This record gives sequence, C-alpha cells and structure tokens, in this order.
Amino acid sequence: MPAGIPAIFNDSVITRDGKQAMARIIHSTDILCDATARIESDSIHYTGGSLIAGLPALYDKHGHFVEVVNLWFLELKTVRHLIDINSSVRALLRYWSFLEKETCHGIHSPLLTG
Repeated sequence: MPAGIPAIFNDSVITRDGKQAMARIIHSTDILCDATARIESDSIHYTGGSLIAGLPALYDKHGHFVEVVNLWFLELKTVRHLIDINSSVRALLRYWSFLEKETCHGIHSPLLTG
C-alpha cells in the first residue's frame, strides 16, 4: 500500500504505522450548486448555478461523513458567501477530534451518538 494511504479494517481507519486515525478533512474539487440539468442524447449539460471552489468535508475516525459539520461548511460557502473558511475548518476538525477522544473516556455528546 502506498505511504499515506489509510486502510479500512473493521469500520475504523488504520494508518500505515498501525495507529488508529482520528477525524480528517478531505477537500473536494469545485462543485456546481443550484444548476439546472438538461439531458441531451448521451450527455448532461448544466446551466446556471454557482461554482463553489474546493468544499472541505469532515470524516470521523471511522471514515464516516459527518453531516452536521459538513452542512455548516456548505452554509458558510453558499449562504454566508465566505471565500476562505480554513480557520473554521481547522477549528471544527480539532473540536471533533477532541469529542471523539473524550467520548472514549465517558463524555457523551449528542453529535457523536446520533
């Protein structure tokens, strides 16, 4: 397996050095939001909408998409029209990692337990 690529074992992410990974951010390519799709023969054409450059997504220590946090990132970009949300992304990644770590020691958050 190439260096830096995590492997999935038993619903948790294990890094190459055998340690369990914590939450992580994955940045997407540009996303077209609120566009109208038109299907013509074998292709789809999109018109209108707005382009969102590189929307980040938070994944928990098990590799699951964290919807509540990712909806907030989408809100910051599309509704509040913020250009740079990197400080918010870093803060929420650290906070989520803290919640995951402390949940293992008896602190239960409604965000983590569903």
